[in-house]
Amino acid sequence: MSAQGEKRWLKSGETPRIQVLKAAHHGSSYSTGEEFLDRLCPRWAVISCGEGNRYGHPGEDTLKRLDDRGIKWYVTMDTGAVTVRTDGREMSVETFITCR
Repeated sequence: MSAQGEKRWLKSGETPRIQVLKAAHHGSSYSTGEEFLDRLCPRWAVISCGEGNRYGHPGEDTLKRLDDRGIKWYVTMDTGAVTVRTDGREMSVETFITCR
């Protein structure tokens, strides 16, 4: 979802309960905004991007917004595949490569 899409969604007043956010636009600094994160309150975020990508994703601003809210984040260029498992009550996150 783009930053404009986030703003439109925020106006809708919806407040879903989520645990894991798949960050938009490979963690671009222009999405996953403060208000969006504050409404969703995820525990974890997954950012899919490749090493050495020409856009410099993920953006440092995005990572800071996640850090400021205590959201643990995983970036696939560092962790490889990210697997989220749940039994409907408990949730765990596993990475292909151990890091962070």
